[in-house]
Amino acid sequence: MLFNTDKSKVMHFGFNNKEVDYVLGNQRLDAIEEERDLGVIVDKSLKSSRQCAKAAAAANAVLGMIRRTFLCHGVMGGSSGGGQGQLPPCPSPAPQLPPVIS
Repeated sequence: MLFNTDKSKVMHFGFNNKEVDYVLGNQRLDAIEEERDLGVIVDKSLKSSRQCAKAAAAANAVLGMIRRTFLCHGVMGGSSGGGQGQLPPCPSPAPQLPPVIS
């Protein structure tokens, strides 16, 4: 089986790294700053800030979708007669369960 040099990349770690060019066969390997593998983003500084930013953006997208989907309406209008102009109140966010006594 042959080694695929087109898919091979080099990532230089550390501050004192000279970042030399690597050659496999007669083809120079590309140097990269970050790589994503199995959903994990690794960059040359080994900091997780990019990974955390991506996870936070995904979570905010889901929260925005939930916010746009489930609207919570309070009391509309100022009239107190007949209940017209009022929507039912919002349900509580989570039911309260009784404590477990053992």
